[in-house]
Amino acid sequence: MSKATVKLIDGEASAASYFKTLAKPQREIAEALHALIARTLPKAKVRVKWGYPWYELNGEIVAYLAGVAKRINFGFPRGAELDSDLLEGTGKGMRHVKVASLGEIQPRKFALLLKEAAKLSNKVNAKPAESAAKTTRSKEASGSPNRSHGWTFETLMAEMKKLGTAQAVKIYKRHGISDPMFGVSFAELNKLKKKIKVDHALAQELWASKNADARNLAMMIADPDQFSASEIDRWVKDLGNYGVCMMLGDLIGKTKFAHSKAETWIKSKDEWISQTGWTIVGGLALNLKSGLPDSYFEDRLKIIEKEIHSAKNYTRYAMNNAVICIGGRNEKLCRLAVATAKRIGKVNVDHGETNCKTPEAVSYIEKMWARKR
Repeated sequence: MSKATVKLIDGEASAASYFKTLAKPQREIAEALHALIARTLPKAKVRVKWGYPWYELNGEIVAYLAGVAKRINFGFPRGAELDSDLLEGTGKGMRHVKVASLGEIQPRKFALLLKEAAKLSNKVNAKPAESAAKTTRSKEASGSPNRSHGWTFETLMAEMKKLGTAQAVKIYKRHGISDPMFGVSFAELNKLKKKIKVDHALAQELWASKNADARNLAMMIADPDQFSASEIDRWVKDLGNYGVCMMLGDLIGKTKFAHSKAETWIKSKDEWISQTGWTIVGGLALNLKSGLPDSYFEDRLKIIEKEIHSAKNYTRYAMNNAVICIGGRNEKLCRLAVATAKRIGKVNVDHGETNCKTPEAVSYIEKMWARKR
């Protein structure tokens, strides 16, 4: 790591410890950006929280570095207030620059962004103490106005950190969920959801954090009506385990893009994207107001029968669930789904070290109709 450093806040992990977790190309980019921040903002402090380094000046976060896929996101919590064509993002507050190689680092332009971000923190702290405290609480995380429910990105992250348990982390990891995470139970997340209800801007910030618990909550409070097609595509690229695929599939299934995304995603060679696509198909089948004809689901049953045994592990799981959901739509599709399931036979899914099981489609469909009658 470069010798250029910024002061560490006591009691927090070092940026170097985070950089060591990255693949070499990412690590080199992160270290170079870290050095650039140190040169540009020598009075800045850094702490690693929520899984990656955040840089503070005058008590306010001005920038962060996050390893995403094969790049580093050079981010700004109040980036929406900065005027730069380099920045990407759609939330009310956070913006970032995607840096995929050392050659993409633009020292002068990046330094200018940092200086402008620092000016924002100076403006906040130049106000009288009471006014500054209010501004910091409302803008530090998202740059958005105070919300009626009283929660901000930062206060939510702090609360989830308190609610997390080591046992939950252990369980979640068995289910394929990876760090960063706090290990918050869904019972606790549901309590937060009831308090927040719907807040799409906050959901966007939680999703951008990369924290598993934050993303679970993001999917619980996001507004299906506020999603754009491009935002949906960005979210689906970040999938990494079957549980989040199921949750995201249920969420996107409530948007106006459900049908089109399902049709695209079920053809994907990516296990998580195709799983999400088939999850949406199942949701569309259970939604009697989806407006789709029986022929649509009949064609999906044919695809499933032909491809399920050669599909990837959790894609098979979602396909099997889709057969069940289609079988629950109406009596005609029930007969077709049961016949399809019988021809398919047993569906083998490797659930790893969990106690999860793959439902047997025929018996599950029969139970669904028994409850209806």
